[in-house]
Parts: sequence; C-alpha cells; structure tokens
Amino acid sequence: MKFYYKTFAVTVAALFSALLAYPQADDTEQALSRIENTLRHRLDVLQKQVDDILWHQRVGDVAFVDKVFIYGPPPANIPDPNAKGAFN
Repeated sequence: MKFYYKTFAVTVAALFSALLAYPQADDTEQALSRIENTLRHRLDVLQKQVDDILWHQRVGDVAFVDKVFIYGPPPANIPDPNAKGAFN
C-alpha cells in the first residue's frame, strides 16, 4: 500500500505544478489543453506501474516475472561513424 500512496502523492504534485506553470494564460481553453498534455504522460506512467503490480500479484506465486526493456535497432544512417559511441 505504501507504493500507492507515494504514486498518488507524485501525481497530485504533478497536477499542482502543471496548474501553477500556466498562471498568465490568456485563453482558458488553451491553458487547459496544455495542462492536459502535461499530465497525459504522467498518467500513462502511473497506469503502467499499476499494471505491472497487478501482473506480479496475479502470477507471482506461479511464475518468475521479470521486466525486460527492448530497444530498437541502431540508426540506419550514422552521420559520423568515427564519433565516440556512434554504433551504440
């Protein structure tokens, strides 16, 4: 339960910081649109964290659950192939 309170607190803090970021907006509709765009990513992250927790709770006693990050292939055209870390 401690995780839920921490995540909720971070989300509320993000909401208030987004509201305070646009105090001089001349058009209310534009300001609300910017706030929605700011919070959309944070809510997606929160939904993913909740899904991960539910996944661990449902199959954690039957299977080993691990999180794997898959990265795409390197870029097709590297501007400077001799640069440090060009092919990373």
